[in-house]
Amino acid sequence: MPKRRKKFDYSGKKYSNPFFRAKRKKGVFSVSSGKSFKAKKRTWRSKLIFLTLAAVFVCLVWLFYFSSVFNVTSVEVVGNSKIAESDIKDAVWRQTNESRFFIFKQKNLNLFDEDELAANLNGQYYFENLSINKKFPGTIIINLKEKEYSAVWYESDKYYYIDNEGNIFSEADPLQIKRQNYPLIENRREGKIDGKAVKADDGSIDYIVSLFKELKNNRKNFKIDRFILDSDFYTVKLKLLEGPEIYFNTKEDIKKQIAKLLVIVGEKLKDDFINKEYIDLRYGDRVYYR
Repeated sequence: MPKRRKKFDYSGKKYSNPFFRAKRKKGVFSVSSGKSFKAKKRTWRSKLIFLTLAAVFVCLVWLFYFSSVFNVTSVEVVGNSKIAESDIKDAVWRQTNESRFFIFKQKNLNLFDEDELAANLNGQYYFENLSINKKFPGTIIINLKEKEYSAVWYESDKYYYIDNEGNIFSEADPLQIKRQNYPLIENRREGKIDGKAVKADDGSIDYIVSLFKELKNNRKNFKIDRFILDSDFYTVKLKLLEGPEIYFNTKEDIKKQIAKLLVIVGEKLKDDFINKEYIDLRYGDRVYYR
């Protein structure tokens, strides 16, 4: 009988190619060695990109915030009339020497705080409009429209320019007050000036400004000296250069009271008008005079 061939079980054996094993040992064609080289290459490239970006960032920070390229070199003021241009510019230059964020100076245009300047100027002056803009590389442009004063307030031997709300603009030179343009209000009550405003809470200032305009526009040319506020409530007293004092009620219509005045002067008093002591228009349709 022929002999049976011996069978080998290959299922549990492990085989390897000696050719590739030799390569791995030498480390010349190793797959893992190739991957390591590429990874290192990518790492160095990433580091180089990061260092480049960091250097660019540092240069830009230095350029925009520390160099003199963007230093404030000029200030332009547009729209001022009563406020001196030099006063506004001085406020800007003072602020450029102040710090911001602890380590920076506001002389750099990028770091100059427009809101801080606006708050400073609004604390000193009164504006209808105020805008502050930057023009690179180093100019600050201030556009403004000043609030117009409406009257002159006289109290404790001093004169002040004020608006309808009683805000004080500045002290006035009595020799330069143009009474034909602004009413002069003499305060005979207790002192009303509080800081930078006149505390006349009864609306008398606004009333006097309106009364002044109406009297200037009527056909009777009253020569107005001043308006007086005293202890009489809701009362404005008009003092003329020639003639009596005229009492107006601040709670009554201005035009109606002026109409009564014109009737009493034109039809009853006539030439005797300047000899009267007062004319009282405060009580409805009735008029009292002496």
